[in-house]
Amino acid sequence: MYATVIQTIEGTYGIKKPRIPMDTITKILNIIQDVSTKTISGDKGIMQLIDLDFPSQETRFVKSIIQLMGKLPCNPISSDINESELGSRYIDPFLCGLFDDPDRGMFLRWTNEITDVFDEIVIIITRV
Repeated sequence: MYATVIQTIEGTYGIKKPRIPMDTITKILNIIQDVSTKTISGDKGIMQLIDLDFPSQETRFVKSIIQLMGKLPCNPISSDINESELGSRYIDPFLCGLFDDPDRGMFLRWTNEITDVFDEIVIIITRV
């Protein structure tokens, strides 16, 4: 069942499974490490990621990393995190970076509706 759903999503949105070259991953991780060790500021790290020239699929991944860098706190949050904060602070930035494509009118939307079929909150990707 999951394989069918994944194939449908991949076909509908043109998602391919290219492997990201190790060189690309190394560049991204080096920048993230520089930010986390405070060698460079978060803003400078984001600018360095923006300056990297990658193919479109890799650019979506980098865009997701940039979104996370802009939203994640520098220090671990010690208190409990509720579901809403988990979605808005951690999940949404990453997924939006992967699926949002304003040039093609495609946006990730949180519907905040519980369906009878899934009995959980649903997210949808729409084209405008």
